[in-house]
Amino acid sequence: MASLTDLSNAIQTRIGAAANVPGAKLVQEDAGNVPVQIEKQLGSVGLMALLGTPAFTNDDPLSLLINARIKVQILVMEVPALWRKDAGRVHGPDWGRQIAAALQALNVPGFQDLRLLSGGPVEPPKDADAVNLYRLEIETMQIFSAT
Repeated sequence: MASLTDLSNAIQTRIGAAANVPGAKLVQEDAGNVPVQIEKQLGSVGLMALLGTPAFTNDDPLSLLINARIKVQILVMEVPALWRKDAGRVHGPDWGRQIAAALQALNVPGFQDLRLLSGGPVEPPKDADAVNLYRLEIETMQIFSAT
């Protein structure tokens, strides 16, 4: 049976192949030392995306089968003063749209095709200096036995 790690890896591979922006980096939330990677990437380049750990809810908890509705969030982070200093670079929200387009209807073996649920700006934390945030929410389903 396909795992949530398989799903995350397929998403990361697809973004790297179909929505690649030179210099920008995609980091998986469960990768080692994420805060350091975020600080380094945003401080040196100014654009990155964070792939969240997939979470699921069971749509039919009384069934012997688990009907998992799986959601994955991707957070695009941009420091416009740093990233956009070179003319012609894709803006963070536009990269988010490219990512969404690359993932819409992606077939990952063992899961239903991916669907974009939403995308939009997120208010940055008060202590985040000049960082624009754009969140995407992707959904898929997987049905598997509880036994």
